[in-house]
Amino acid sequence: MEVFMSFEKWSGMILLGAAVAILTSCSAVSVEKRPRQTDCSDMVSSNVYMKLRQERVKLLGLQAAELENQCKAGVDHPCKFLNARFAYDQARLRLAHLQMNGTSVSAGPAEAVMEEKFRREVSRQLKEEYEAGNTSFEKYMQARLALNQAELNLARQEYRIISNPEFQKVAECLKNYPQKSPSDEEIKALVAAEKAF
Repeated sequence: MEVFMSFEKWSGMILLGAAVAILTSCSAVSVEKRPRQTDCSDMVSSNVYMKLRQERVKLLGLQAAELENQCKAGVDHPCKFLNARFAYDQARLRLAHLQMNGTSVSAGPAEAVMEEKFRREVSRQLKEEYEAGNTSFEKYMQARLALNQAELNLARQEYRIISNPEFQKVAECLKNYPQKSPSDEEIKALVAAEKAF
């Protein structure tokens, strides 16, 4: 009786598997026969996305400029301005990828270099403040952990950077980052050099 029961279960599973295979092949055929979205709808959504990306860059630029003025006047902490500058430059880099490559990539070599330099500067400032008793250990540790993550991200990109002399040459514009942001032309050159990877 036990052999018959296991045979019954076994044959039931085969029937179930066959039914799933038939349904899968039917749905694959119906997907192939479905009409594709028109190029017009793709174009409209990509145009809307591009405009929203451009607006984001503009807003982040305004925020960075305002925070820079407030930091110079002593109203705000310098790290706030550095955070705003990095967010702005990161958005500019991603917009350039979108405009030049048709896609917005995340954290390529240029962004990894920028973030590591930015996080290093924030960590340096907060270390000085912590040692002077002007900031909490928690804030300093958050900055150190963020720097550590940026170093890990950069280490993942290391081979790509080393194997591309053109990128190394173009990345010289990031030597004094975040004190000096790259120009729009330098951002485009970084994106073009990344295309070679």
